Amino acid sequence: MPDETPRARSAEPARERAEGVVGRIEGAVERAEDVVERAEEAAARAAERVPTPAWLRFVERVMGRVVYFALVAAVLAVVIAGVQRLIADDRVRLVVGIAMVVLLGAGGMFLRGASELTRPPLNEKIRAAGYFCGALAYVATATVALMNGLPHLVDR
Repeated sequence: MPDETPRARSAEPARERAEGVVGRIEGAVERAEDVVERAEEAAARAAERVPTPAWLRFVERVMGRVVYFALVAAVLAVVIAGVQRLIADDRVRLVVGIAMVVLLGAGGMFLRGASELTRPPLNEKIRAAGYFCGALAYVATATVALMNGLPHLVDR
């Protein structure tokens, strides 16, 4: 047996104690990971049970469409204003503007009527397109009125 120094003899129990502490720490880390995993699963299950409020679902669904409609309305107003500026004769300009408004309004009414003849998944989209067309008719009406009426008010 090799000669053990007092230091070597006292280091052995300290090493065993350190290995025991390391083992307990590793076990605690494993248990903590299990607890975190179970908590994440419980949170996911709880999130599935909590329904999203109807108003929030509505806002999420409508916001994209509102932005799209605003862009289409802005482009339509610019197009109508451009067409109105290209026409020199006041009477022709007014007739073209009225025709644009009537076509948009009639198109919206047609789409809303056609939505009544279709089945549920499609009829909602057609009806929505009809309402958008009607709203674009209002944009066109305002644009035509401003382009044709405003210069006459300013001239006076």
